[in-house]
Amino acid sequence: MNTAGLLPELYVYYRVDAAQAEAALRAFDQAGLGFNGPRLLRREHESPGQQTWMEIHCGAQAQESEAKLAALLAPYISGARHIERFLPLRPAHSPQVKAP
Repeated sequence: MNTAGLLPELYVYYRVDAAQAEAALRAFDQAGLGFNGPRLLRREHESPGQQTWMEIHCGAQAQESEAKLAALLAPYISGARHIERFLPLRPAHSPQVKAP
């Protein structure tokens, strides 16, 4: 498969102490990454005291937005940030083949 020109998507997950969650969310919002910035998710079922968050970074600015958030959120994260990189299987605007 030719992956030339395809932009990776970054999936970043980490733990936040529940007591720090509001401050971490304010830091995320203050990053100024705008409407097209990364998505922020939280694991649905958690143990008390900890939350697992996931950022999804897409597009040409994915690397930059991930680095900015890594620095801003560092004081609120418990443990390491884990980064997974994925490439699309096809370009975003390519037609999908329908089954007969």
